Amino acid sequence: MSVVRNGEVRSASRSQILVRSALKLAWGLLSGFSVGMVATLGLARWVPVLGDVAIAAFGMVFIIAQVLIVVWVMSVVAWVVITVRSVKR
Repeated sequence: MSVVRNGEVRSASRSQILVRSALKLAWGLLSGFSVGMVATLGLARWVPVLGDVAIAAFGMVFIIAQVLIVVWVMSVVAWVVITVRSVKR
């Protein structure tokens, strides 16, 4: 498989592509949760019910965010390991 990076076509293994996809997905979801929580807390100033919803949802979102951070860190470590192994070859 090949990947285009900075205008260059490079070969990439399936594991490299999978890890890169996991990185992008985890980062995107984490960013989405962050924006959603900030927006909900911001709106809670004007809509008091949203404050209760935000507080109730914060625990669940926090746990999901922690899982996504762990997935992201594991993906970074896997990406480094795969890159180092492919450079040694």
